[in-house]
Amino acid sequence: MHRTAARAVRLLFWSLLGLCAAVAVTLSALAAFAATPPGTRVVARLLIERVDEAVAGRLALQGFEVVPGGGVELRGLEVWDPDGHLVLQVSRARLSADLTRLRSRVVGLVVELDGPSVLLEEEPDGRLSLARAFEPTVPSPPEPPGSGPARPSWTLRLTRLTLRGGDLWWRGVDGVSRLEASGVGAEAEGSYGPKGGFAELRLRADLAAPVEGPAALDLAAHLDDDRLTVPVLAASLGETRLEG
Repeated sequence: MHRTAARAVRLLFWSLLGLCAAVAVTLSALAAFAATPPGTRVVARLLIERVDEAVAGRLALQGFEVVPGGGVELRGLEVWDPDGHLVLQVSRARLSADLTRLRSRVVGLVVELDGPSVLLEEEPDGRLSLARAFEPTVPSPPEPPGSGPARPSWTLRLTRLTLRGGDLWWRGVDGVSRLEASGVGAEAEGSYGPKGGFAELRLRADLAAPVEGPAALDLAAHLDDDRLTVPVLAASLGETRLEG
């Protein structure tokens, strides 16, 4: 169960990054039109409609505007899973894409999230409710036996991810809270492409379950083809600290 959940979280992470990149790239192309008041309303409506059609869940957006530099700001984003359960709320999200290396098949992305509230519910098959919300409406064809996961042909570079004032509730299939956290803040960067990638993360939060206390995680990981190395791993909960 734990391995299945870990795979689901990893898949969800890259799916969300890919979705953010697609949104930012699309809106960068429409920035001039979207900067006008009529264009803002049209682009916001089209954006939600297209994403709604592409994923199994349902999305709603209270406000949208283009910010200096070609980025976009989304306000009051809400996401429901296919069963109609609210699984994600974000007070404010800013996305911007770096398209200067498109010829090299590299897309850069900067993401800022204020006040994200996440509910993760485990399904009997090990999937998570939030992952189900972002599952594609049209599933990809199954991979041939023994072929392994397909490698990406593009490189997605997360130049900066900033998360402020978040909270998380992870509930198991038995209804018991696996994890409850508030005051979640994070700084991260990373990339993923044909030859692998890297990720660096600094995370801080206040836990209420499974135990209470301030928590911290510092992580650096590198993936070269199929070889994973973790040069930095430090986690703490209250006075207890683990380093590897």
